[in-house]
Amino acid sequence: MESPTIHVARPVFIVGSPRSGTSVLTWALGQHPNLLLTEESNWLGSFAIAAAVSHAQGSARAQRSQLSALGIARADFLSGLGNAIDRMIIGGRAHLEAASHATAMHSPQQASPEFAISRDPSDSKSRWVDGTPEYSLQIPMLLALFPKSQFVHILRDADEVAASLLAFRGEGGRPIVGSAEEAYGYWTRTVQACLDAEKTLGPCIVHRIRYADMAAEGERTLREVLDFLGEPFAPVCLEPLKHRINSSFPGEAMPHAYPSERSPVIERARRASAEWLESRQPANTDPAARARWQAGFETAVVYAQGLETNWEAAQRLLTQTRMAFAASGVLLFSNWLLALAVLLWSRDATAAVWLMLASVLVVVYAWLRRAGLRAIATRVLGMTTRRIRKPEPREGLSVEDRR
Repeated sequence: MESPTIHVARPVFIVGSPRSGTSVLTWALGQHPNLLLTEESNWLGSFAIAAAVSHAQGSARAQRSQLSALGIARADFLSGLGNAIDRMIIGGRAHLEAASHATAMHSPQQASPEFAISRDPSDSKSRWVDGTPEYSLQIPMLLALFPKSQFVHILRDADEVAASLLAFRGEGGRPIVGSAEEAYGYWTRTVQACLDAEKTLGPCIVHRIRYADMAAEGERTLREVLDFLGEPFAPVCLEPLKHRINSSFPGEAMPHAYPSERSPVIERARRASAEWLESRQPANTDPAARARWQAGFETAVVYAQGLETNWEAAQRLLTQTRMAFAASGVLLFSNWLLALAVLLWSRDATAAVWLMLASVLVVVYAWLRRAGLRAIATRVLGMTTRRIRKPEPREGLSVEDRR
């Protein structure tokens, strides 16, 4: 009897700086018969960290803990959750198609044949593609959930990205960056993270393309990407490239000038942009970089565990503070009554001063009780939380232990 085929999740993530063309590339690949288009998610990275923390809790007492006793390693635990997520996403295809059809029926102006969830009901759609640009900074977390996932890094000129970031308005018309320096700084961080992933993981897992190449030679670029993914070329993938998607500029407008500000952050980004756009993707991986890079996931998990522990400690401290504050109120009021009794009995000036001070203390206490205690406690606890430093990775762990 043949054993059943085990399905392994192989999602595709489009990474790169926001406003680098991640949306149009996601839509283009989503037209492929074997790739299911999905909305940006932005939750998988934090989910992977939370799941790793849960595994640590389930393994804290060695063989006296459930996960340890069952022999469930963290890598298997996370990849098992990833496979479950993969099945749910693929299984939601019918719902996506129904929602897309309903939108086309009620708002025909929003529907376009070039942008379809499925071209044909017979399309296999056994993989899915996610174009969340924030995942550029969370690639280790995604790999923990989906060890067989692949990443397409789209690289765009820093000036073009900064101009688009500054012009783009999100929900409610809010800007997504506050200054040119912030725009260039964000471009640098996200692109550097993707380049680190290229060097760490190699060309079989991460593939780099340039936005300019996709705009000028769409077919050649998409053939290259699909070949990297191990998928046959499908001409329908070219359809979305004929349109501008999620553009920062109305109509056919494009910026006539790039941000004119000057700062060390901006100048470093511009120099890096010129260098990186001309560089080639590394052909080999760097084992030392892989060890450092994978240790980042371990550090994030330990940090999350520390935050949870410190939050619980802060809640206990707040409860104790409230009890002490209530007891202080009883003492202050008792002191006021005693001062009043002494004044009435002795008519002494010292007793009057005592009563006055006791009254001031009671008034201050009442004010804190009514309005100030919660705000003060929140501010103190917030300052304490901000002072928590990320713990260093535990020494002595091998690369495999950190996976």
